[in-house]
Amino acid sequence: MAPGMGKLLEEERILRLSSPMDVGDAAQKISQLEEENGAQQYDGLDLSMLDGMLGQDLLGKALDFCSRVRGGALLRLAHCELGTGTDCEQRIFDLKAEKAVQESEKALQVKKKSESSKQKDFAASAEMRRNATAGIEQCEQRLGEIAQELADLDQVKMQAPWWLLFSQMQARKNNILRLDMSNCDLHATGLQLLQEVLLDLEHRGDGIAVEELVLDGNDLGDSATVALASLLRLSSCLAVLRLRNIGVTDGGLGQILSGLVSNKSLLLLDLRGNGLCSPEISKAATDGFRRFNKTVQILLARRPSSAERARARPERRGQRLASELASRGRATRAEHLLESASSRVRGPDGDTDDHASVDSVRGDQREAGERRSRLLKARDVCADGTERHICCSACACTV
Repeated sequence: MAPGMGKLLEEERILRLSSPMDVGDAAQKISQLEEENGAQQYDGLDLSMLDGMLGQDLLGKALDFCSRVRGGALLRLAHCELGTGTDCEQRIFDLKAEKAVQESEKALQVKKKSESSKQKDFAASAEMRRNATAGIEQCEQRLGEIAQELADLDQVKMQAPWWLLFSQMQARKNNILRLDMSNCDLHATGLQLLQEVLLDLEHRGDGIAVEELVLDGNDLGDSATVALASLLRLSSCLAVLRLRNIGVTDGGLGQILSGLVSNKSLLLLDLRGNGLCSPEISKAATDGFRRFNKTVQILLARRPSSAERARARPERRGQRLASELASRGRATRAEHLLESASSRVRGPDGDTDDHASVDSVRGDQREAGERRSRLLKARDVCADGTERHICCSACACTV
C-alpha cells in the first residue's frame, strides 16, 4: 500500500492554515495548539498559499508541530514562495558548473607542464612550460573569483525559505512522512540540498524517512534531473514521486528513468504534464527500462475523461465519412474528365472526326491520363489550404 493510503481511506484530519491567513497568524495558531497539546489530534499541517514569506520562526514551529503527529505527518506547502525571488539560485548553479570546468582545465595545464620536461627540443619545452604556467595562473585567478562570488551568494541563500526548511529538517529528528511542495518556485540548486537531506534522513537510526515527495509545478528543467536521478538511485524508502509540469525534455526524462534501474522502493512516478517530452520517445524510454524494473508505475500522459472520449467519437465518425466521400468524389471527377477528353476528338454527330490528327488524339488522351493520375493521388487539401476539401465538383478549387 502506498504511504498514507491507510489515512486516505479514512477522513484525514489536517490543520489547514492557508490563505487568507498570513504568516504571523499561522505561527500564532500553531503556538496555541502546541500549548494545548492539540497536535496529536491531527494527521498533518497545510500551509498552502500563505500570505508573506515563510521565515525561520514559522518553519521551525511547523516542524515542531509535525514532530508531535502520530505515525508520520503530512506537511503541505503548496503555492508558498520558497525561492529568493532573485537569480541567486541560478547564479549559484552556473558558478558551480563553471568551477568544475575551471578545475578540469587547471588539471590539464598541470599535466602539460609536467610533460614539458620530456621534450627533447629545449625551446619547445620552454614554450610549452610557459604556456602551461600561464594557463594555471589564469585558472587559479578565475577560481578565486568564483569562490568569492559563491561566498557572497551563500549569504543570500541562507535567508531563502527553502534553505531554512531543508537545513532544519536535517538538524531535527524527522517525523514528516509526506512532503508537498507544489508550485513553490524551487530551483535545481535547492533540489540538490533536498536530495542530500532526504538521503541523510534515510540512513539515520532515529526518526522516519520521507516516503512521498510532490514537486509539481516547479520550473526545475533538465538541470535538476541529475539530483532527481541520484535520489531515485540511492533511496530505499521513497515510494511516491510526483513531477508533473516541471519542464523536463526528452533528455531529462531519460536521466530520471536511469535512476529507476536499481530502485526497489518506488511504486509511483508521476511525470504527466511535461509537454516538452515527445510521446514516442517517452514510451520508448519507458519500455526500455522495464527490463530492469517492473514494479514502479509511471504516469506519462493525462488520460482523457469519459466526457472527452464521448465527444471525440462523433468527430472520428465524421472524419471517416468525409474521407470516404472524398475518395468517391475524386474517382467520379476523374471519370468525368476522361469522358470530356474523349469527346473533344469526336464530331458534332458523335462520330469520330476523320480530320483530327492522330497526334492530337494521343496528346489529349495522354493529358487526360496525367490529370486523372494527379487527381487520384491528390491529398484531402484544396488550393486555399483548407483541410478535408477535395478538388472535385463540390469544391471551387481548380486543379
